[in-house]
Amino acid sequence: MNLNKKLLAAAVASLALGTASSAAFALNAAGVIIPDVPGGTVFAVSSIYESIVPNTGGVANIGATFTGMGSVTQVNGQALQCSGGPCELTFVLTGYTVQSATATTISFTGGTVNMYLDYTPDFNPYAPGTTFASALASASNSTSGTPWLSLSGRNFLDLFTGLQGSLVARNALGGVALAGNGTGELDVSGGMAMAYFDTNTIDDNLNCTVGTNCADVQINASYSTIAAPSSIPLAGSADLHAVVTVPEPASLALLGVGLLGVGAFSRRRKQK
Repeated sequence: MNLNKKLLAAAVASLALGTASSAAFALNAAGVIIPDVPGGTVFAVSSIYESIVPNTGGVANIGATFTGMGSVTQVNGQALQCSGGPCELTFVLTGYTVQSATATTISFTGGTVNMYLDYTPDFNPYAPGTTFASALASASNSTSGTPWLSLSGRNFLDLFTGLQGSLVARNALGGVALAGNGTGELDVSGGMAMAYFDTNTIDDNLNCTVGTNCADVQINASYSTIAAPSSIPLAGSADLHAVVTVPEPASLALLGVGLLGVGAFSRRRKQK
């Protein structure tokens, strides 16, 4: 096989790999394996544990805040995997402040979510003797974890309630009901995995331009007192939706085009 044929074969292989990868692929995002990513989308399932917002007569107090924590258990339908071996990916929610409230809804402003990658898994809010404070400290991995992704609450319009805020809760979070759910949007602000998730692909329903200045991550949570540990008021599950930036397929495709160009140039020179 001469050089031109080799270049052409390499180009075709690169283009084929780029095409296949753009459909579904596994990505190592700063140590966390994201499997079967269709078109770059990520769907993560996590456990979540929360405090109850201070309230008066079942209506959350304006200016009150709440704290939450949790751990990611699945990514795109598969159990959490990390390139460095057994791990945990935990997160802590802080700084969400009540800006409006009724007996059935709460709109929050502000807020941060910090995620930590830890290769010595120890987060277990159900362990005997665990308190809310100790579980929170374990989730933040202040001694052994590495900041993986930092996010800041972003204002959006919740189409279910018509409320705006960085997080909109329905039913229980600050009132007297025993179950509820909520939705929030977030912008990536730091962490090892920032480059993978800073995509501006989540519509805030406030006239942002997708791909330019929209949110990066959406979180949907449900919670109740039923499954909560004795020291933690609320527990439930949370789904995190995002789109990752994946330069590999595009780079491979560009490499293929470049190789084709080299091959064509070589053929023209030979003909001359």
